[in-house]
Amino acid sequence: MENKRNCGITLIALVITIIVLLILAGVSISMLTGENGILQRAADARLKSEESTIEEDVMLEYANSLIKKQQDDSIDIPTILAEALQSQDPDATVDGTENNMEVYYKNYRFTFVNGEITQSEKAPIIETVADTNPGDITKNASGTTVSGTSSNPYLICSIEDLVAFSDIVNEGLITSEDIYVKLENNLNFSSDKSYVDSSRTNLTTYALNGSTLKTHTYSSSIKANLTTGTGWEPIGLSNVQGFKGTFDGNSKEIQKIYINYTEETSSYINIGLFASNYGTIKNLTITGNITGTMKSTYATTGRTWIALNIAGISGDNFGTINNCTNYTNVTGIEMGGIYNAVCAAGIVSVSEGNIINCTNRGQIKSITSSVDSWVWTDIAGICAESYGGNVSNSCNYGSVCLNNTYQGALAGIVGANVGSTIKKCYNVGALNAVDVLNLIEIGGIVGNNDENAEISNCYNIGNINATSSNPKGILKGGIIGYEGYLKNIKNNYNGTDIGAIGGIDLIGVGEKTNLSESSIINYINNETVPNMDEPVYAIDDRLKPGIYVKYDTTSYNGSWRVLSNDGINVELISDDIVENKTISNDDGYKNAVSMLNTVANKYLNNTYAISARSVGATSASSASITNSLEFNHSNYTDLTDYEFYKDFEKMLYSDTYFTSSGKHYWLASRYSYKKLDYCAYNIRSIGEIGYWDNNCLFLVLNNNTSYVDSYTLGVRPVITLKSTLKVLSGSGTKASPYILAEN
Repeated sequence: MENKRNCGITLIALVITIIVLLILAGVSISMLTGENGILQRAADARLKSEESTIEEDVMLEYANSLIKKQQDDSIDIPTILAEALQSQDPDATVDGTENNMEVYYKNYRFTFVNGEITQSEKAPIIETVADTNPGDITKNASGTTVSGTSSNPYLICSIEDLVAFSDIVNEGLITSEDIYVKLENNLNFSSDKSYVDSSRTNLTTYALNGSTLKTHTYSSSIKANLTTGTGWEPIGLSNVQGFKGTFDGNSKEIQKIYINYTEETSSYINIGLFASNYGTIKNLTITGNITGTMKSTYATTGRTWIALNIAGISGDNFGTINNCTNYTNVTGIEMGGIYNAVCAAGIVSVSEGNIINCTNRGQIKSITSSVDSWVWTDIAGICAESYGGNVSNSCNYGSVCLNNTYQGALAGIVGANVGSTIKKCYNVGALNAVDVLNLIEIGGIVGNNDENAEISNCYNIGNINATSSNPKGILKGGIIGYEGYLKNIKNNYNGTDIGAIGGIDLIGVGEKTNLSESSIINYINNETVPNMDEPVYAIDDRLKPGIYVKYDTTSYNGSWRVLSNDGINVELISDDIVENKTISNDDGYKNAVSMLNTVANKYLNNTYAISARSVGATSASSASITNSLEFNHSNYTDLTDYEFYKDFEKMLYSDTYFTSSGKHYWLASRYSYKKLDYCAYNIRSIGEIGYWDNNCLFLVLNNNTSYVDSYTLGVRPVITLKSTLKVLSGSGTKASPYILAEN
């Protein structure tokens, strides 16, 4: 059905669009709902196939709901839509908000985002469970004992068994990943079919040795207890060591999970289906609503953080989560404390382990109701914070929204990435940060990325929006919101109209993939994974950044290295300084740049190259420059001359920058270091009009506070090669560079 919808607009889709436009235009309700009205005519024109008819039922009732809301603004769209659908299917449900709903109707699941169905699929059928020993996972449905091994795992056959499993973990009785537990049936917390007795007011659960573990007493019924009030108690909530075994969801679903938990005393809380995972959770899909509120006043003085970690699958993860899908709407709320952190995500809130082959389709939201000076929010579709683990082959379709925080990080995949590797992930979901007081780092893949982290073979086409009372505090990028170091960022695709990295106006990062828009659309619609294992380079795949090349023995006999190869152009940079150039303040900004590029033009051979320019380093003989002054790009966020800035980033990525021999990079700009209003003492500059002023040219830290009126600069030319060249011989090393010639 997804393909049908993308092949062309149906009559019903057109009708719904017209209805919305007519409502906005003030057309009378009778024209829409009368005997010969648009809705009636549309109903008569339904397609007859099962899937399209069911979808059109949902869309027509949604349109009716819009009309009713037009008449009465107090109407709740999900509520009125559910009532209408239940008149045709008693099991129909609608969860979420008007802008992000999940609809179950006639065994189909539809995801609505901003009034459009973005996902539709056949939902698993909930069948009446057979379980002769509810509350005992050591027995199968017929009562035969199972041993908990990989070939004979403990079994969860009913909701009662799921409660027993939670009790076992909370008591710390699963201490090894060699203990296996399998979900035997699709379960739905709201369906009587998933309980042996949904009206029971007490339940006895059993330990793995068969002894009585715990007796639960419910004021109304087990079903009422698990679907109202605080709802489900996360597995491992009262056990700091969490779950340590292997949980196999068996490609089943746990539907309509409901959690509404408030913490008022502890310094942190982990919320999800699982509170904490130290083992393996795999092959599981969950749906429902999970809300956590941190209301703790645990930290009233000092700098003690209190943290709410909330996600669909697990609050935190020290093990592996593989092949899991989240449809739950996850909401984290902060209401008190001095130093507060809210971490919300679809799969895992905080992870030091591995996340593989996971998908989020739920709405992820954080709300801060009392913004103190240190309220931090990290939020993402897959993982809010990842520390040293791996996130791979995972994707986010759900919207991610951060509301009213002091500062934080927001992303489609990982909010804050500290030393982790992220590979082959993509984001389609909309990302929104609203009313940020100080700083928000928002990126399609990662919000904040540290220098030891790696991001490769990822892409983003989700919309990114942010509002802040501090406009300079919004760092947003199609791939990364803020990046401390670009060396490990490669082969990513940014499909948005903003730069790939916050504060850096780049469309591609490092080795930009040639993945086309049509390939991305094909991937989304048909789930056919594009080949993103290796980047595609211009001229020759062997000309990768950092490789040694010799393109013309007559112009320059020194070494050349590949500075960049974006699939269109190959740039080479001289491996060392080719000429020293002394430039004084009196030369001025424009003349200084022109003088440096004149040096580069000497190395422009029209047989091989189409353009040339200069980058450079301070000479080792410059007495005022010390060895501790390697350029830190994170200090420069408002640079006018981005060409110089991008050159430096390319040098970082290709390992062609100097790290020894007293050579340090310069960068041309008319902006001051760290946005200061002066350049004296810690910065030496060449002014625009021939004297010291605030328009810095050479952003080089200088510990010498004496006046310096000139610099001796070592120039390194950069040339852009013709696309008609080819590699004739060589191995790409300094001793045996690739020899290039006309193809």
